[in-house]
Amino acid sequence: MPHITPDAVRHFVKSIAGVKAAFQSTFGFILPALKIATARNLTLVRVESVDLGIILQAFSLTQAWDNKDQEFRKLDVVGFKRRYIYNGLTFAALDTSHKPLVVFLAKSPLDDIIIPGPVLHAPEVSCIRSELQRLAAIAFEYLSQLCNPVRQNCLTTPHPL
Repeated sequence: MPHITPDAVRHFVKSIAGVKAAFQSTFGFILPALKIATARNLTLVRVESVDLGIILQAFSLTQAWDNKDQEFRKLDVVGFKRRYIYNGLTFAALDTSHKPLVVFLAKSPLDDIIIPGPVLHAPEVSCIRSELQRLAAIAFEYLSQLCNPVRQNCLTTPHPL
């Protein structure tokens, strides 16, 4: 492919590394507060389109929401992935058995906007929902600031890295 130059490849790789670093920094920033809020030993991971187990478990958490909630009404797994997973911004807190206990959903309808979605949590997490939402707002604001230098690549990547 002659139109792909070495400079383009270097720029792409640098952007990918920048996004990964932004997520790792964000995770390090909010993980201590999340562990305190949930009283659980957790790890944070980006939810990738290939993480079918995590996606299905996260989608099943949407069933616990009020049926009147417009966010999840008539949303199937494919729609869930399209809305929250393919943008590469959703992340989850996994317990020691790799079960998602908290899922921080995000949408990105435009290239320069991160919109935090609902925060899903497993029934066994006895945390105040507003505390999880506050942590989500902090995390996505921090992530947005970190991604600013690589924003075009951070928010337009069609598949998670």
